[in-house]
Amino acid sequence: MDGLFLTTGINAIMNTVDAPIYGIKQQRFLSGYAQTEIKPGIEGLIMTIGGRIDHEQTDTSASHLVVSPKVAASWLSPFGVQFRASLGRGFRAATVAERFAALRFQGITVKSNLEIKPEYSMSYEIGASTIVPLNEDADILMMDIAVFNNSMNDLVEPAFTSTGNIMFQNVTSASIQGIEFGMRTQFSGGFGIESSITYMDPKDVTLNQTLPYRSSILWYSRVSIPLMESFMFQTDYRYLSRVELIDARIAALGFIT
Repeated sequence: MDGLFLTTGINAIMNTVDAPIYGIKQQRFLSGYAQTEIKPGIEGLIMTIGGRIDHEQTDTSASHLVVSPKVAASWLSPFGVQFRASLGRGFRAATVAERFAALRFQGITVKSNLEIKPEYSMSYEIGASTIVPLNEDADILMMDIAVFNNSMNDLVEPAFTSTGNIMFQNVTSASIQGIEFGMRTQFSGGFGIESSITYMDPKDVTLNQTLPYRSSILWYSRVSIPLMESFMFQTDYRYLSRVELIDARIAALGFIT
């Protein structure tokens, strides 16, 4: 069919971990995915519908089979701005460390949790991007802005148990809303500047408070300077704002200040 493109595939991953605090463990993933790209006949409009099926099992723990659909659309407007929107479901299985970590360090006991469940999320994003010519030498400025929201259930976090031990658990429902702005230059001589800043509002929906251990501002910048034909100098800068909330009991142990 004209204007329709179908992409399919499968992916298999096996992770084997051999460590004193985990033992010998295996985590297996088998995934299948399909995505259809449709051009419905409207100038500049592309729609995408797809999804994936994930099967995960870690060692002898219970397996999980998850279906994650996604829809998206992008439209290149007559005035040169590309608008986009997407909505999709996500899935993250607990890692070997989160499931099997078991150790004792300076009076703190970390216990394994074989009953831990995967995290599930529903995410949307609305954004726009454009390219601005700077001169007649093909130097350009690329700009992008996006608003996003991630809603998560069964969020995995380290937490104290009733006996005073630490265990990775499905602790809460959460949302992370935010806005991101980025810019990147592309000059004919190879010199370039790239910068993006993200503001996020991480919230524990269950407790109606800020989500612990999260920063609200992330700023990333890079400068690239060509030195000669085969060499380029790059410098990167990353900034994370101070986390607003931590577990006071962990802070009292002196590991976080």
